Amino acid sequence: MRLDSLLPVLLFPFKSLLLLALLLVALVAFSLRPNVVLGTDGGSLARSLNGGGALGGIPSKDCRKTDPGSAAWRCTFWLRGGSEGRGYRLTVDWKGCWSARRMGNGSAAGAPSELSGCVSALDHLPGL
Repeated sequence: MRLDSLLPVLLFPFKSLLLLALLLVALVAFSLRPNVVLGTDGGSLARSLNGGGALGGIPSKDCRKTDPGSAAWRCTFWLRGGSEGRGYRLTVDWKGCWSARRMGNGSAAGAPSELSGCVSALDHLPGL
């Protein structure tokens, strides 16, 4: 038996492991920075900013871009059962990481003046 006929049989497990490793790297990269593939939308940004209720409010609607083509967004949260709104202006980079600054001069109770974070894969799933 010739070596060149055995070579594909001998290399098959290595090719499979290499393909599996590449898929695993792609999956990890997607789960850490899904915005590179999916982009940023108002719903995922609002869920990321509220961080599972960290602001103690409910987004009134999805965040809205302030100007088309810009990286600036505006999000408003309403206190549960209340009428006090908390507005934030956000800047988002290409990776989906954002920095937020509370709008207005008033000191809304419990509302941090500055926040930062990144949109995760879970933030792209409504209802979670």
